[in-house]
Amino acid sequence: VDAGGVAALEAWAGDAVEVATDLLPDGSVRVSRGLPLEAVRQVLAGPAPVTVDWAGAAAAATDAATAVVIDAREVAVTPRIGLIVDDGTTRAELPTIWVRKAPKDRDPRLGGHPAHATATALDGGRLVVDALPPGAAVGVLAVVVVGEER
Repeated sequence: VDAGGVAALEAWAGDAVEVATDLLPDGSVRVSRGLPLEAVRQVLAGPAPVTVDWAGAAAAATDAATAVVIDAREVAVTPRIGLIVDDGTTRAELPTIWVRKAPKDRDPRLGGHPAHATATALDGGRLVVDALPPGAAVGVLAVVVVGEER
């Protein structure tokens, strides 16, 4: 990570969410804080360029998937940075959020046209899914469901 990336991570660390506070036997306190994995990925990898084809994309964009919800509950995957999603024909490192409960299609994070996929395997850092929506390689949001909330 370059100096700019380190500065960005330090700035994020100041706004990190408190995850746990443990009182230790010696009287000290340990505070664990968390950062969003996608934000860390963007700092490490840099911003992803988005190319817009205003001439040809207007008609297709109305039906294009705005996000893909991937059911990964049957695959032993844990939240990580730089997840690659692959359906055999399309392979992409997508902006990813990790959830324990599958969002409803009307969830505003998913946009107007969410698609759905099922993870079938984890091969190293590559999550194999049954199908990705057309255009997924250009930055469709991946919402990976890793378990149900209890």
